Amino acid sequence: MKFILGILTVLLFTGGLAIAQTQPVSIASDDNVTKSDDREHHNFGWIGLIGLAGLAGLRRAKSEDVRRLEATGINVKSV
Repeated sequence: MKFILGILTVLLFTGGLAIAQTQPVSIASDDNVTKSDDREHHNFGWIGLIGLAGLAGLRRAKSEDVRRLEATGINVKSV
C-alpha cells in the first residue's frame, strides 16, 4: 500500500511541476513579435528537486547491534 501511495505522490508531484512550467496563453495577437526558443524560458531547476527526493531512499541501514536489541524488545532510538 505504501508503494502505491508513493507512486501516486510522485506522479502528482511531477504533474504539478509540469503544469507549473507551461507558458501562459497570450490573448494579444502581436504579429511583429518573433518566437524565441522555448528552452530559453524553461526552468530545469525542478529536476534537481526530484533528484534530492530520490536520495531519501539512501538512508543508512540499521546496524546489527540495533537489530539484535530490537529483536529482544528493547526500544532503540537512532540518532
